[in-house]
Amino acid sequence: MVNEYDPGGNALIPIVAVQLLTAFNSPWPISIYLAGFLLLMVACVAATPETAHVDLARVRSGELRAKGA
Repeated sequence: MVNEYDPGGNALIPIVAVQLLTAFNSPWPISIYLAGFLLLMVACVAATPETAHVDLARVRSGELRAKGA
């Protein structure tokens, strides 16, 4: 059974890292691989709107989405 917080992709990271180390006999490909995930994470965080001063009950009800706020 797949956990909703771990969609199965995280289990592939160490497997791919071992394969990269075996194939290239260097830690640099692993560093580049992980840096790519870091860039993806930073892009996702940058694209996510701030919710510190937003009433989340109104967001869940769809009231703010209808107004475009």
